[in-house]
Amino acid sequence: MLLQLLMKLSKGKILLLLLFIIAATVFVAVYISINQSRKVNQTFLRISDSQNALYHADKLLSASERNEIMIREYVLTGDEEYLIPLAEMYNDIQYDYKQLSIYTKSNLLQQKKVDSLPFYINGGQAWTDSVIIVRRNEGQVKAMQLISTDTIRHFVRNARVLVGDIMVEGRKLLKAREQANVDAVAGFKKIWYWVIALLIALMIMLTQKLRVDITVGRKINSAIQYNALLMEHVQDAVISTDKNFAVVRWNRKAEAISGWTEPEVRGKIVADVVKPVNPEAFELVMLKNLLKNGSWEGEMMFHKKNGERISVLLSAAIIKSGKGTMKGMVAVATDITAQKQIEAELTKFNSELGKQVEDRTSEVQRVVNQVIASEKKYKLLFENNPLPMWMLNMSDKNIVDVNKAAVHHYGYTRREFLTLNMRDIHPQADFNGFIRDMQNQPSEQHTAGVWRQYKKNRSIIFVEIYTYSMKLEGRDIRLVLSHDITQKIEAEKKLTQSLGQIRMLTGHLQEVREEERKNIARDIHDELGQQLTVLKMDVSWIIRKFQNPDEIIVTQLKGLLGTIDGTMKSVRRICSELRPALLDDIGLIAAMEWQAREFEKNTAIAVELTLPAEVPGLLPDIKTGLFRIFQESLTNIARHAQARQVKVNLQVKDKLLILNIEDNGRGFDTSILNKKRTLGILGMEERSLMMGGKYIIKSEPGEGTTVKVTVPAEKENVVS
Repeated sequence: MLLQLLMKLSKGKILLLLLFIIAATVFVAVYISINQSRKVNQTFLRISDSQNALYHADKLLSASERNEIMIREYVLTGDEEYLIPLAEMYNDIQYDYKQLSIYTKSNLLQQKKVDSLPFYINGGQAWTDSVIIVRRNEGQVKAMQLISTDTIRHFVRNARVLVGDIMVEGRKLLKAREQANVDAVAGFKKIWYWVIALLIALMIMLTQKLRVDITVGRKINSAIQYNALLMEHVQDAVISTDKNFAVVRWNRKAEAISGWTEPEVRGKIVADVVKPVNPEAFELVMLKNLLKNGSWEGEMMFHKKNGERISVLLSAAIIKSGKGTMKGMVAVATDITAQKQIEAELTKFNSELGKQVEDRTSEVQRVVNQVIASEKKYKLLFENNPLPMWMLNMSDKNIVDVNKAAVHHYGYTRREFLTLNMRDIHPQADFNGFIRDMQNQPSEQHTAGVWRQYKKNRSIIFVEIYTYSMKLEGRDIRLVLSHDITQKIEAEKKLTQSLGQIRMLTGHLQEVREEERKNIARDIHDELGQQLTVLKMDVSWIIRKFQNPDEIIVTQLKGLLGTIDGTMKSVRRICSELRPALLDDIGLIAAMEWQAREFEKNTAIAVELTLPAEVPGLLPDIKTGLFRIFQESLTNIARHAQARQVKVNLQVKDKLLILNIEDNGRGFDTSILNKKRTLGILGMEERSLMMGGKYIIKSEPGEGTTVKVTVPAEKENVVS
């Protein structure tokens, strides 16, 4: 009918009409193609976003599971190697979360769930860090108690639910986008099939018009040329053949797709040029249906000039003459190789993703089973702990759970224990302080100190309390561990009493020793000194009675007189060493000066004294003790130090008497004092303790030795 209408029109109108139809067709086709291509690209990008979102969501899920497993294995083994990958895994989690947030922006439902993830991710990481600190500082039991709580299950469970929802929504979105992509590509192809078919129909009608009129034929030929130019610039390969399927036309896209140029293939059989990968399918399916039905559409694989395989979407139609005989064939081919590769990769990815999901599901189930087993184990640890333990509700201070050791140790039955309040266990004077101490602790875990508690029989015991803060069914709970140290405290009291008695006895012995020294010194000075003086006077009288001084007996008597003088000097020295008269007569400062001068005279070691002018009112035991420590220190320096100089400083500061004795001798390693203590050092330490003070000795090999004695001064013992 359209052909008859064309025959009735004038030549000019026909030409204009044909040109208009062709131009309009090309414009509409190009416009629709651009829009369809944009839709295809957008759909492909959305598919890519969905795939990336699923990938990063799966990584987050896997990382949270590995984090929990590694931290539990670290707690059980204490092996620091389990912690090495944690820092890198934390960075991966943050990276995957950022990527997931980017790839889910286009979906508000997914984005809302993604925005909730940081709370649980950061909470899980903070919990992990706290477990590591507790394991390192307080051991496996405390760490086990920490991970037995609902904290980690809260973070991990909610994170898994969110990620799982994101993945479910992502798979739905991916499926929808993949279908949209298929629909867009199919729509794009159909548009061009109709455009090409329309152009071919116009070409046929134009050819028939040429038979009627040569002038019209020329115009139609011009239109064909124009149409051929159009064919060269379409985005699909267009091939036309004669009735023997020899190539007549081969556009630029066909050249680009196949690698063959038009001059190379013109006149050759199409099948000989493109070489179908499956020749039987090409002949039995494509050609048979083409000849039978006049058209065929489907996918086919061919070889390029270089031997590579190419997948095309092929649409072919038979061109017939006005009499109905076959004149040739026209085919439109779209390169779908990249699309097929993407589809294959998507299929592979979906298969791998499904397998990973199955594996992760199995792994999650395994972890859940482990957690259940761990909870049972931790319950057993609580029940069978040898130390008394209970759970305390901080809101009302009631006991909500208790272990066997507590029942046994305190004498209550389990039923009775669960009716108790902490006021029933702690004396009223201690209760407020105990609760305040627990509430003021900022950390989850702490030592609450030593407190008194009642047993069922109302006997008082001393316990050392350790607590751990936790959440249980929405309540603030304190896990309390009680260590009975009553026997330890009683033993310490007895030891303190014994030490006090020993010190009192030692002090008494020192007083008795000093008094005995004083008596011995007085007796030697008064009796032996007087007798030696009388003896000296008698010998001197005898010498004067001899008339001849040259007699041998006079010489012997003079020698005896010298011996008596030496003996009297020794007596005076011994008396001074036993108890210097200066210490009782003048005081500590004079006695120390005398002792220093005697030390210099006997050892040739210089002594530099820095002493106050006076220290009035010193109690006798302090005065004697400081002098004996000073005396013993000088003796040790003379025996062992090999020093050339000694510096002595005595001062009163902040109601304390401070004595420093420093030498420049060879020094020694003070660690040997822990293995072996000399009687001299032990004596000085004991004297310091009896005076209520401290004795410190510092030394390094080659650096000399310093002795520091600090004694509390009485109110009357102040330097004037």
